[in-house]
Amino acid sequence: MDVTLDGSRVTLSRTEYLLLKYFIEHRNVVLSREQIINDVWGSEHYIDENAVDVYVGYLRSKIDKAAGQEYISTVRGTGYMMKDDGTAPAI
Repeated sequence: MDVTLDGSRVTLSRTEYLLLKYFIEHRNVVLSREQIINDVWGSEHYIDENAVDVYVGYLRSKIDKAAGQEYISTVRGTGYMMKDDGTAPAI
């Protein structure tokens, strides 16, 4: 799946796309790994919390590289947050 960021096309896997969409829909909200797992993968699937970290890493490597800045922040001990400063990617 492709998204456009600052005029550049970025190819994402289905999971990366769903994760990015989830972050965009919940901008400025601190999201726990458990919330992300339940809402992106679904509570009926067993997904280890470390998988969230791995997919956030994949997403960061693609999105941040294309934009030259960090969009998804780690909130130590809690999870992640995408800040809305007016420059975050749109789907």
